Amino acid sequence: MLKKMRRRFISAAMAAFGTVMLLLAAGINLANYWRVTSVQDDIAASLMGYELRDPKRPGAEFPPIAQMPGAGPEAEFTTRFFSVRCDTAGNIQVISRDHIHSVDEETAREYTAAVLERNRGKGYYKDYRYRVSRDGRGITVLFLNASHSLQSVRTLLLISLVTGVSSFGVVFGLVVFLSGYAIRPYEKNIRLQKQFITDAGHELKTPITSIATSADIAAMEHEGDEWI
Repeated sequence: MLKKMRRRFISAAMAAFGTVMLLLAAGINLANYWRVTSVQDDIAASLMGYELRDPKRPGAEFPPIAQMPGAGPEAEFTTRFFSVRCDTAGNIQVISRDHIHSVDEETAREYTAAVLERNRGKGYYKDYRYRVSRDGRGITVLFLNASHSLQSVRTLLLISLVTGVSSFGVVFGLVVFLSGYAIRPYEKNIRLQKQFITDAGHELKTPITSIATSADIAAMEHEGDEWI
């Protein structure tokens, strides 16, 4: 009974702790993901407006990223992107790679085809945050390199998982150790209850045994006595 009570105590304590840790880690990571994505969307929207100024081809001049919403003073040195312009049918017409060197035209075509197939206005594709603009002139797809931001999101997630698992293990050990102290009052009460029942049984059994013995002796001495 005590072992079952101890197991239930440990299970309840760890369930409560695990739920709190899960909610806390989920809240922190979701808030961080939302913040990173919001910043990427603000920069991508500003870059898209800059790219759409020239309907023929984006200019090679670097956009004033430091002045855009969500961008910091070092954004001009860390922001890399490329854009692809298509006709209304989705056929690629112009690929602008003036602001990135790690993507070739074949990769740009592959990414654009995959994004257009999703038929979504924005989202993540691999390490890029993309944004799609459709108008009467055609379709423009902008890919903003978000590898550093996504890496920070993954790092925070990994740290949260490691911290959560480690904390769960430490707390489990502490709960198992302290649960023995927690159930000691119940153990003492059960022991006292058993002792009371044993003592009461002896206290009742002794006079009853004496009375029964005396009655047997009286019955032998006065055989057939109805009072015996």
